[in-house]
Amino acid sequence: MPSSRKRAKGKLRKARSTARAVCVDESTWMNWVQWGTRMKGIQCSHGAIVTPSSNKDIDLFMSEFVDSLRQDFELSSLMRELLIKHPAVFNNNDERKTVTSNMLAMGTNDLLREKNDRKIGTDNANVLACSILILEHYAETNDINASLYLAYPKKRDIDDGGEREALRFFSKRISCTCLDIMYAQAKSKQRKVGRCYGCEKTFKRSTLEVCSGCRICQYCREDCQRQHWPIHKGDCDSWSKCRAWCIDYGFILE
Repeated sequence: MPSSRKRAKGKLRKARSTARAVCVDESTWMNWVQWGTRMKGIQCSHGAIVTPSSNKDIDLFMSEFVDSLRQDFELSSLMRELLIKHPAVFNNNDERKTVTSNMLAMGTNDLLREKNDRKIGTDNANVLACSILILEHYAETNDINASLYLAYPKKRDIDDGGEREALRFFSKRISCTCLDIMYAQAKSKQRKVGRCYGCEKTFKRSTLEVCSGCRICQYCREDCQRQHWPIHKGDCDSWSKCRAWCIDYGFILE
């Protein structure tokens, strides 16, 4: 996956280990959808459309997705594999909406974890948010490469933005108000931040500039971009080609 593969693998390996902790009491994905609300006594489904195992496409997709969170996985590769094995979930509007609604509930439940488990919940919610973005863009483009490209800027902001960005993502998509107070508190205490892909330091997001080629990697200054170029060059070329395809087909307006 473009942009520092080693760093991305490290994050996803971390997400895998946190997912193990999340799934101690969740032997199936349907239990996970309901798990957080049971733990905190909140009687809310967060708008989830829980389809039982009678829908084999959804049940198999979700089961394999959750199982992958317990293993060493890379998100773009996982989504490509799931597309091959379960194309109906990607291509059928109702099935795709059902899957994303349940992922939203799962991520919301993770963010509602008790304070001492909040970091685990945020890390896991980030993976779910990025998966939802890929599915949403696939509905628009019907192309997995374009979906990954279009999802990446928001994925980058969610990965680097901490709890505030995760809360923003889920609170704006769920049909309930379960995260509203937490998001309001996060907005008042946490600023919008991003990470320079060169020096790896965190800065106020508005001060970072994106690469003019791929429009993905962001930097705090030109020196960092120049130093990172030998690492970024191959990824920049891949992303730039994908960006050009999206522009040609009207998915990005110049």
